[in-house]
Amino acid sequence: MSLQTHSNKSVIDISKGKETGAISCTGIHVSILKIDKLSLTLSGYTEEEKKGMIGAALQLMDGGWGQQVYPRNGYKLNILAPLPWTTERVFYSWDPKKVDRPYFRIEFNPMKLGTEGIDELIYCELELLLEFGAGELHDRAKVSRIDIAIDLGGVDIKNLLVFSDYAVRSMTYARYGNRETIYLGSQKSPAQTKIYDKVAEMASKGLSVDTPQPITRVERMCRNGPFLKNLAKMKNPFSTLHLGFPANKPDGIPTHTWAMFCSYAREHTTQAALAMLPKSERGKFKAAMKLVEPDWWDTAVIWQQWPALIDHVGLVPQGPFYYGKVE
Repeated sequence: MSLQTHSNKSVIDISKGKETGAISCTGIHVSILKIDKLSLTLSGYTEEEKKGMIGAALQLMDGGWGQQVYPRNGYKLNILAPLPWTTERVFYSWDPKKVDRPYFRIEFNPMKLGTEGIDELIYCELELLLEFGAGELHDRAKVSRIDIAIDLGGVDIKNLLVFSDYAVRSMTYARYGNRETIYLGSQKSPAQTKIYDKVAEMASKGLSVDTPQPITRVERMCRNGPFLKNLAKMKNPFSTLHLGFPANKPDGIPTHTWAMFCSYAREHTTQAALAMLPKSERGKFKAAMKLVEPDWWDTAVIWQQWPALIDHVGLVPQGPFYYGKVE
Protein backbone atom coordinates (compact mmCIF):
# COMPACT_ATOMS: atom_id res chain seq x y z
CA MET A 1 0.00 0.00 0.00
CA SER A 2 1.33 3.45 -0.83
CA LEU A 3 -0.19 6.81 -0.06
CA GLN A 4 1.30 10.23 -0.68
CA THR A 5 0.13 13.73 0.07
CA HIS A 6 1.86 16.53 -1.79
CA SER A 7 2.04 20.13 -0.72
CA ASN A 8 4.64 22.83 -0.49
CA LYS A 9 5.06 21.92 3.17
CA SER A 10 5.47 18.16 3.44
CA VAL A 11 5.26 14.83 1.67
CA ILE A 12 4.51 11.75 3.73
CA ASP A 13 4.65 8.23 2.37
CA ILE A 14 3.30 4.96 3.75
CA SER A 15 4.82 1.99 1.98
CA LYS A 16 4.78 -1.70 2.87
CA GLY A 17 4.13 -0.97 6.52
CA LYS A 18 7.27 1.10 7.02
CA GLU A 19 7.26 4.80 7.77
CA THR A 20 9.30 7.04 5.53
CA GLY A 21 9.00 10.78 5.56
CA ALA A 22 9.35 14.13 3.91
CA ILE A 23 12.47 16.21 3.52
CA SER A 24 11.72 19.89 3.31
CA CYS A 25 13.81 22.44 1.49
CA THR A 26 15.51 23.21 4.83
CA GLY A 27 16.71 19.61 5.19
CA ILE A 28 14.30 18.76 8.01
CA HIS A 29 12.90 15.26 7.81
CA VAL A 30 9.31 14.97 9.08
CA SER A 31 8.27 11.36 9.59
CA ILE A 32 4.88 9.76 9.38
CA LEU A 33 2.74 9.70 12.51
CA LYS A 34 3.45 6.77 14.79
CA ILE A 35 1.45 5.20 17.59
CA ASP A 36 3.78 4.47 20.49
CA LYS A 37 1.21 3.04 22.88
CA LEU A 38 -2.47 2.13 22.80
CA SER A 39 -4.66 1.14 25.75
CA LEU A 40 -8.19 -0.15 25.12
CA THR A 41 -10.91 -0.85 27.67
CA LEU A 42 -14.12 -2.86 27.40
CA SER A 43 -17.03 -2.59 29.83
CA GLY A 44 -20.74 -3.28 30.20
CA TYR A 45 -20.49 -6.98 31.02
CA THR A 46 -22.88 -8.99 33.19
CA GLU A 47 -21.55 -10.99 36.16
CA GLU A 48 -21.99 -14.18 34.15
CA GLU A 49 -20.01 -12.75 31.22
CA LYS A 50 -17.25 -11.61 33.59
CA LYS A 51 -16.91 -15.13 34.97
CA GLY A 52 -16.66 -16.46 31.42
CA MET A 53 -13.90 -13.99 30.53
CA ILE A 54 -11.83 -14.86 33.62
CA GLY A 55 -12.39 -18.56 32.94
CA ALA A 56 -11.11 -18.23 29.38
CA ALA A 57 -8.01 -16.37 30.55
CA LEU A 58 -7.21 -18.91 33.29
CA GLN A 59 -7.75 -21.80 30.89
CA LEU A 60 -5.24 -20.29 28.49
CA MET A 61 -2.84 -19.73 31.38
CA ASP A 62 -3.06 -23.45 32.21
CA GLY A 63 -1.97 -24.14 28.64
CA GLY A 64 1.17 -22.07 29.06
CA TRP A 65 -0.07 -18.83 27.52
CA GLY A 66 1.27 -15.68 29.08
CA GLN A 67 2.77 -14.81 32.44
CA GLN A 68 0.86 -13.42 35.39
CA VAL A 69 2.34 -10.15 36.66
CA TYR A 70 1.54 -7.96 39.64
CA PRO A 71 1.67 -4.24 38.77
CA ARG A 72 -0.11 -1.64 40.89
CA ASN A 73 -2.61 -0.72 38.20
CA GLY A 74 -5.88 -1.33 40.05
CA TYR A 75 -6.68 -4.71 38.43
CA LYS A 76 -6.75 -8.07 40.19
CA LEU A 77 -5.60 -10.23 37.26
CA ASN A 78 -2.82 -9.08 34.92
CA ILE A 79 -1.20 -11.19 32.22
CA LEU A 80 1.71 -10.34 29.93
CA ALA A 81 1.48 -12.52 26.82
CA PRO A 82 3.77 -12.82 23.79
CA LEU A 83 2.49 -12.97 20.25
CA PRO A 84 3.81 -15.47 17.67
CA TRP A 85 6.32 -14.11 15.12
CA THR A 86 7.18 -11.05 17.20
CA THR A 87 9.21 -10.21 20.30
CA GLU A 88 6.49 -7.82 21.46
CA ARG A 89 4.02 -8.70 24.21
CA VAL A 90 0.47 -7.59 24.98
CA PHE A 91 -0.59 -6.59 28.48
CA TYR A 92 -4.06 -7.79 29.56
CA SER A 93 -5.96 -6.81 32.73
CA TRP A 94 -9.26 -8.07 34.18
CA ASP A 95 -11.41 -7.42 37.25
CA PRO A 96 -10.77 -3.87 38.55
CA LYS A 97 -10.60 -3.25 42.28
CA LYS A 98 -12.91 -0.24 41.83
CA VAL A 99 -16.32 -1.15 40.43
CA ASP A 100 -16.61 2.01 38.31
CA ARG A 101 -13.60 1.09 36.16
CA PRO A 102 -13.87 -0.89 32.88
CA TYR A 103 -13.70 -4.63 33.44
CA PHE A 104 -11.19 -5.56 30.72
CA ARG A 105 -8.12 -3.66 29.52
CA ILE A 106 -5.57 -4.30 26.75
CA GLU A 107 -2.32 -2.39 26.20
CA PHE A 108 0.21 -2.74 23.36
CA ASN A 109 2.43 -0.85 20.92
CA PRO A 110 0.79 -1.02 17.44
CA MET A 111 3.88 0.08 15.52
CA LYS A 112 6.07 -2.57 17.17
CA LEU A 113 3.46 -5.29 16.69
CA GLY A 114 3.08 -4.42 13.01
CA THR A 115 0.14 -5.44 10.82
CA GLU A 116 0.79 -9.17 11.26
CA GLY A 117 0.98 -8.86 15.03
CA ILE A 118 -2.23 -6.84 15.17
CA ASP A 119 -3.98 -9.42 12.97
CA GLU A 120 -2.82 -12.12 15.36
CA LEU A 121 -4.05 -10.12 18.35
CA ILE A 122 -7.49 -9.27 16.97
CA TYR A 123 -8.37 -12.37 14.96
CA CYS A 124 -6.67 -15.10 17.03
CA GLU A 125 -6.01 -14.19 20.66
CA LEU A 126 -9.10 -12.05 21.21
CA GLU A 127 -11.22 -14.71 19.52
CA LEU A 128 -10.24 -16.93 22.47
CA LEU A 129 -10.52 -14.29 25.18
CA LEU A 130 -13.75 -12.54 24.10
CA GLU A 131 -17.00 -14.41 23.53
CA PHE A 132 -17.66 -12.57 20.26
CA GLY A 133 -14.06 -11.94 19.29
CA ALA A 134 -13.33 -9.15 16.79
CA GLY A 135 -16.99 -8.13 16.71
CA GLU A 136 -16.99 -7.58 20.45
CA LEU A 137 -13.78 -5.55 20.25
CA HIS A 138 -15.27 -3.40 17.50
CA ASP A 139 -18.52 -2.88 19.39
CA ARG A 140 -17.17 -2.15 22.89
CA ALA A 141 -13.50 -1.11 22.86
CA LYS A 142 -12.76 2.45 23.93
CA VAL A 143 -9.38 4.18 23.77
CA SER A 144 -8.32 4.94 27.34
CA ARG A 145 -4.84 6.13 26.32
CA ILE A 146 -2.99 6.68 23.07
CA ASP A 147 0.53 8.03 22.51
CA ILE A 148 1.02 9.55 19.04
CA ALA A 149 4.48 10.63 17.85
CA ILE A 150 6.12 12.63 15.08
CA ASP A 151 9.89 12.33 14.50
CA LEU A 152 11.83 15.39 13.31
CA GLY A 153 15.15 14.38 11.76
CA GLY A 154 17.78 17.11 11.68
CA VAL A 155 16.17 19.04 14.55
CA ASP A 156 18.22 19.45 17.73
CA ILE A 157 16.05 19.78 20.82
CA LYS A 158 18.61 22.16 22.36
CA ASN A 159 17.70 24.76 19.72
CA LEU A 160 13.95 24.23 19.77
CA LEU A 161 11.31 26.65 21.04
CA VAL A 162 8.07 24.83 21.86
CA PHE A 163 4.88 26.44 23.09
CA SER A 164 1.16 25.81 23.30
CA ASP A 165 -1.83 27.98 22.50
CA TYR A 166 -2.84 27.48 26.13
CA ALA A 167 -1.14 28.28 29.41
CA VAL A 168 0.03 24.83 30.54
CA ARG A 169 2.56 23.65 33.08
CA SER A 170 5.97 22.97 31.54
CA MET A 171 9.31 21.55 32.60
CA THR A 172 12.59 20.50 31.03
CA TYR A 173 14.94 17.63 31.80
CA ALA A 174 18.67 17.85 31.10
CA ARG A 175 21.52 15.38 31.44
CA TYR A 176 25.18 16.42 31.60
CA GLY A 177 24.08 19.97 30.83
CA ASN A 178 22.25 19.00 27.63
CA ARG A 179 18.51 19.35 27.34
CA GLU A 180 16.95 15.99 26.49
CA THR A 181 13.24 16.30 27.29
CA ILE A 182 10.55 19.00 27.41
CA TYR A 183 7.14 18.38 28.98
CA LEU A 184 3.99 20.44 28.39
CA GLY A 185 1.06 19.62 30.66
CA SER A 186 1.02 17.42 33.75
CA GLN A 187 1.21 13.62 33.62
CA LYS A 188 -2.24 13.36 35.21
CA SER A 189 -3.92 15.70 32.72
CA PRO A 190 -6.11 14.39 29.87
CA ALA A 191 -3.28 15.22 27.46
CA GLN A 192 0.46 15.77 27.82
CA THR A 193 3.13 16.64 25.26
CA LYS A 194 6.61 15.19 25.54
CA ILE A 195 9.40 16.39 23.27
CA TYR A 196 12.66 14.49 23.59
CA ASP A 197 16.01 13.61 22.04
CA LYS A 198 15.28 10.27 20.37
CA VAL A 199 18.95 9.49 19.72
CA ALA A 200 19.83 10.01 23.40
CA GLU A 201 16.84 7.90 24.48
CA MET A 202 17.89 4.99 22.25
CA ALA A 203 21.53 5.28 23.38
CA SER A 204 20.40 5.06 27.02
CA LYS A 205 18.81 1.70 26.14
CA GLY A 206 21.98 0.44 24.50
CA LEU A 207 20.52 0.73 20.99
CA SER A 208 22.50 2.05 18.03
CA VAL A 209 21.13 4.79 15.77
CA ASP A 210 22.13 4.72 12.12
CA THR A 211 22.07 8.46 11.50
CA PRO A 212 24.57 11.29 12.05
CA GLN A 213 21.72 13.76 12.46
CA PRO A 214 19.81 14.56 15.65
CA ILE A 215 16.24 13.31 15.91
CA THR A 216 13.66 15.06 18.05
CA ARG A 217 10.45 13.18 18.81
CA VAL A 218 7.24 15.12 19.48
CA GLU A 219 4.86 12.83 21.36
CA ARG A 220 1.32 13.55 22.45
CA MET A 221 -0.26 11.39 25.15
CA CYS A 222 -4.08 11.54 25.14
CA ARG A 223 -6.43 9.94 27.67
CA ASN A 224 -10.17 9.28 27.43
CA GLY A 225 -10.13 8.92 23.66
CA PRO A 226 -12.89 7.84 21.29
CA PHE A 227 -14.27 4.37 20.73
CA LEU A 228 -11.86 2.24 18.69
CA LYS A 229 -14.25 2.16 15.74
CA ASN A 230 -14.09 5.99 15.61
CA LEU A 231 -10.31 6.28 16.04
CA ALA A 232 -9.73 7.33 12.43
CA LYS A 233 -11.94 10.39 13.08
CA MET A 234 -9.95 11.52 16.11
CA LYS A 235 -9.29 15.27 16.25
CA ASN A 236 -5.75 16.51 15.63
CA PRO A 237 -4.03 16.58 19.07
CA PHE A 238 -1.08 18.59 17.70
CA SER A 239 -3.14 21.54 16.42
CA THR A 240 -2.36 23.73 19.46
CA LEU A 241 1.38 22.95 19.50
CA HIS A 242 3.89 25.33 17.87
CA LEU A 243 7.61 25.04 17.14
CA GLY A 244 10.25 27.63 16.42
CA PHE A 245 13.97 28.44 16.53
CA PRO A 246 15.97 31.27 18.11
CA ALA A 247 17.41 32.14 14.67
CA ASN A 248 13.92 32.97 13.38
CA LYS A 249 13.44 36.30 15.14
CA PRO A 250 9.92 37.60 14.59
CA ASP A 251 9.43 41.10 13.23
CA GLY A 252 8.41 43.67 15.79
CA ILE A 253 10.41 42.18 18.67
CA PRO A 254 13.64 44.05 19.56
CA THR A 255 16.80 41.99 19.08
CA HIS A 256 17.93 42.30 22.71
CA THR A 257 14.46 41.33 23.99
CA TRP A 258 14.39 38.29 21.71
CA ALA A 259 17.90 37.24 22.82
CA MET A 260 16.94 37.38 26.49
CA PHE A 261 13.69 35.52 25.81
CA CYS A 262 15.50 32.70 23.96
CA SER A 263 18.20 32.47 26.63
CA TYR A 264 15.60 32.01 29.36
CA ALA A 265 13.67 29.52 27.19
CA ARG A 266 16.80 27.37 26.68
CA GLU A 267 17.45 27.26 30.43
CA HIS A 268 13.82 26.61 31.35
CA THR A 269 11.11 26.26 28.65
CA THR A 270 9.48 28.52 26.09
CA GLN A 271 6.26 28.25 28.05
CA ALA A 272 8.08 29.47 31.18
CA ALA A 273 9.67 32.33 29.22
CA LEU A 274 6.24 33.43 28.01
CA ALA A 275 4.96 33.35 31.58
CA MET A 276 7.68 35.82 32.57
CA LEU A 277 6.31 38.41 30.15
CA PRO A 278 3.57 40.86 31.13
CA LYS A 279 0.15 39.45 30.28
CA SER A 280 -0.34 42.20 27.72
CA GLU A 281 2.79 41.03 25.84
CA ARG A 282 2.27 37.24 25.85
CA GLY A 283 -0.33 37.22 23.10
CA LYS A 284 1.83 39.49 20.92
CA PHE A 285 4.85 37.23 21.38
CA LYS A 286 2.88 34.10 20.50
CA ALA A 287 1.32 35.70 17.44
CA ALA A 288 4.73 36.94 16.22
CA MET A 289 6.36 33.53 16.77
CA LYS A 290 3.62 31.75 14.82
CA LEU A 291 4.36 33.95 11.80
CA VAL A 292 7.91 32.57 11.60
CA GLU A 293 6.97 28.96 12.35
CA PRO A 294 8.76 26.58 9.91
CA ASP A 295 6.73 25.55 6.86
CA TRP A 296 7.30 21.84 7.48
CA TRP A 297 5.54 22.04 10.87
CA ASP A 298 2.03 22.15 9.42
CA THR A 299 0.13 19.84 11.75
CA ALA A 300 -3.02 19.99 9.63
CA VAL A 301 -1.10 18.54 6.65
CA ILE A 302 0.65 15.93 8.79
CA TRP A 303 -2.64 14.88 10.42
CA GLN A 304 -4.23 14.20 7.03
CA GLN A 305 -2.35 10.89 7.11
CA TRP A 306 -4.02 9.72 10.31
CA PRO A 307 -7.02 7.85 8.77
CA ALA A 308 -4.72 6.05 6.33
CA LEU A 309 -2.42 4.98 9.17
CA ILE A 310 -5.30 3.54 11.21
CA ASP A 311 -6.57 1.68 8.16
CA HIS A 312 -3.13 0.43 7.15
CA VAL A 313 -2.11 -1.09 10.48
CA GLY A 314 -5.50 -2.82 10.80
CA LEU A 315 -6.53 -1.47 14.18
CA VAL A 316 -10.25 -1.39 13.41
CA PRO A 317 -11.86 -4.84 12.90
CA GLN A 318 -13.98 -5.41 9.80
CA GLY A 319 -17.59 -4.78 10.78
CA PRO A 320 -19.29 -4.90 14.20
CA PHE A 321 -20.18 -8.60 14.04
CA TYR A 322 -17.49 -9.98 11.73
CA TYR A 323 -15.62 -13.04 12.99
CA GLY A 324 -12.80 -13.21 10.48
CA LYS A 325 -10.57 -10.91 8.50
CA VAL A 326 -11.67 -9.76 5.06
CA GLU A 327 -9.01 -10.61 2.48
